[in-house]
Amino acid sequence: MKNLRISIVTLIALCLAFAAPLRLKAQHLEFGPFAGYETGGKVYTNLGYLRVSDGLNFGGTVSFGLDEDAQFEFSYNHMNGTLSLDDGEHIKNSTPINVDYYMFGLVGAQRLGDRFLPFYGGALGWVHYGTPDEKYGNESLFAINVSGGMKFLITENIGIKIQARLLMPLYASGYYFAGTGGTGYGVTSTCVMVQGDFTGGLYFIID
Repeated sequence: MKNLRISIVTLIALCLAFAAPLRLKAQHLEFGPFAGYETGGKVYTNLGYLRVSDGLNFGGTVSFGLDEDAQFEFSYNHMNGTLSLDDGEHIKNSTPINVDYYMFGLVGAQRLGDRFLPFYGGALGWVHYGTPDEKYGNESLFAINVSGGMKFLITENIGIKIQARLLMPLYASGYYFAGTGGTGYGVTSTCVMVQGDFTGGLYFIID
């Protein structure tokens, strides 16, 4: 867990250092919290389907660029759920799990009239699975997402943002979700877990 925290801090520091020269020229900065609903997902293992439950989620975004048409964006998303194994007959080895996505990507938008801004985007990053159960370890996986939605300006600097995303962690062949006492699950081929994400919230503009 300590190494993971160091990696997260290091990656964020590198991204901020890389973005600093761009930010000096940027004329448009947005940030905002969001909350919503995240669907469950599953991936096939040697013992059956490993499932992550659905649940309420929350997070936030920070984005910047020369204008609102194209921006660099960092997003964080958290969900409390349940990890379990479905062997086709029973749901077993159920344990609470924290699911955290850290994503870096690009977002494009096109203004329609004075108030509406449809947008779309894509991002790369990672997802971290954390469990309080000592039988399991904490795991991190490479992830990608695609997104789309609508922004609605209330004033020149405050708006409402509605978004839908596909969150896709990549499980490589040979990946093993660590456990003790026969509770670990191995992935036998490279595959992607797909989760949906539907959120809304306010966002704030600094020009």
